[in-house]
Amino acid sequence: MSRRGINIRKRANGRWEGRYYIVDTAGSKKCKSVYGHSYKEVTERLLTAKAASLNQTAAHKQSAITVKEVAEKWLESIASSRKCSTIQKYSTIYNKYIKPNWGESVIDQLNHNEILKLLPETAGESVTKSILCIFNSILAYGAATYGTGEIHMLYRTKRSSVTSSNNINIINTTDQQIHCHL
Repeated sequence: MSRRGINIRKRANGRWEGRYYIVDTAGSKKCKSVYGHSYKEVTERLLTAKAASLNQTAAHKQSAITVKEVAEKWLESIASSRKCSTIQKYSTIYNKYIKPNWGESVIDQLNHNEILKLLPETAGESVTKSILCIFNSILAYGAATYGTGEIHMLYRTKRSSVTSSNNINIINTTDQQIHCHL
């Protein structure tokens, strides 16, 4: 029986055994053991083995997950909880903008500036916001499901010269009356 979360026991031959679990590449749990002549020795070996298995799992996850893999799993996961029109919009934006530009990119190698640099110049403000919103959702899903790094992108609107507060012409009441009576 384990004590206080540490799975260490004394065997019949007098040696100590510590058990820990790892997740293999198929996703199943495997039990591993470390042995020693004292409780303290097994505790140290157990901590070292657990840290090594976590580092190995993190390195495997970090190098293998692409935006395309995560995005397709994300679209599958939300298919039952969203309206058909929403799923269609998400799929269209993903297939038209995200997949061609970042689909083969490894998520943990992306950074904020790379993503913003590849945003389409011809897309309108609404489409650009949608791209970033969907991309943020994909990255959040990847972080929660696969342990990838999460980048949260904000869209800052570009104020055009037409809508700038410096260029607004105000019509005074005299001019208003002239235009209304024409």
